[in-house]
Amino acid sequence: MSDELLWLKELAARVHALPVAPEPGLSYSQRNGHGGVPPRADLQTVVAQLQTTLRKMLLDDDWFSQVIGYDCCDGHGDTGTDLNQELNDRGVQGRVWNSGANNWASSSWTLAEMCDVLEALHSMSSRPSMFWFHDFEKTSHPSEYRRDSGRAVFRWNVNRILSKSSLNIQMNDAGKVVSDSSTPQMAPVRNLVFGTTAKPDLFLVDVLSARLGLANPDHAVFYEGGIPDEGLTLEYIVRNLFGSKPADLRPDAVKLQKRLRACLASSPPEQHLFAVYADRYNRYGINHPFLIPQVWLYYDPKNAQQRAGNPVLPGQRMDFMLLLPRGRRVVIEVDGSQHYSEHGKPSPKQYARLASATRAMTEEGYEVYRFGGSEFHTEQKAAGVLNPFFDRLLRT
Repeated sequence: MSDELLWLKELAARVHALPVAPEPGLSYSQRNGHGGVPPRADLQTVVAQLQTTLRKMLLDDDWFSQVIGYDCCDGHGDTGTDLNQELNDRGVQGRVWNSGANNWASSSWTLAEMCDVLEALHSMSSRPSMFWFHDFEKTSHPSEYRRDSGRAVFRWNVNRILSKSSLNIQMNDAGKVVSDSSTPQMAPVRNLVFGTTAKPDLFLVDVLSARLGLANPDHAVFYEGGIPDEGLTLEYIVRNLFGSKPADLRPDAVKLQKRLRACLASSPPEQHLFAVYADRYNRYGINHPFLIPQVWLYYDPKNAQQRAGNPVLPGQRMDFMLLLPRGRRVVIEVDGSQHYSEHGKPSPKQYARLASATRAMTEEGYEVYRFGGSEFHTEQKAAGVLNPFFDRLLRT
């Protein structure tokens, strides 16, 4: 072997860094769950932008070569691993990278899949800061890596894309994808009481853990199955309420929708809104976000009379609610004349009470949208107002 090649092998062995071991800790999906909802349009756009950026960092910028190595004629760039293996070791499920095509195996990731890949790649990233050369083949390879600055640049590239989306997530300095701190943080949803035809008769099963029970199940739907990170869909709640098998999901969804329509019998405008939204399940499937009618956000077991005319929690039940990805809670109210008048006359007091309640929910982190009942005199008129609204809200 020539002196030049001996020197080259010695130099490569000396300067090539050892592979970086997977870091301890739970992946995004282990912390938050996988969910099962196809990506929204906004998520698809973010995934496309991230995949383009990450592919360039992988193929052109050597950002992950400290871990997965590089092609080299003398073999010293081979770390005995590949990108898929390293991603799997860091909690990412399945085959993510197609090495034959030098591209991602899928152009569509769920939110959980996207965040798992981002966190895994962050732990692998390091910035090549110096290079050594193969003069005889006119190529160069990294000879030194800077992990802290590499990870900082990685986070900057990721957050630059995430910040322009509506996902309300960012990568923190520890390389974990978390809710954007600029949005209100709300406690996890533990229970849902909705579809009520009478006031729910709730009781505490366990005071210490705040576990609830429902004494009148014929008059309300009680759900305590948790909310996935991808948001609550019709399919998810049907599967958890009824234990439905795949073949029974649609029939059980129809049964639930029929049960829920009954709770809106006294309000034609709310019936029209519910019917317009139900048509979205036909267009987009039952993986679409679940519209929850007559849902209780607050609960006082006593009525106003029992409180001597001073209820501690006015406005306990909302007309509709959506629980969307990343903890977004959307309240939709259809206001009748009782919301702004008394005895058939305009009431500044009633309107002030309404404005105060809306403001309080907004400060708590809810998105509140109010419609006038007169906007929905007919289902056709309701569709003209609501379809563009839901398209914008859900980015479909």
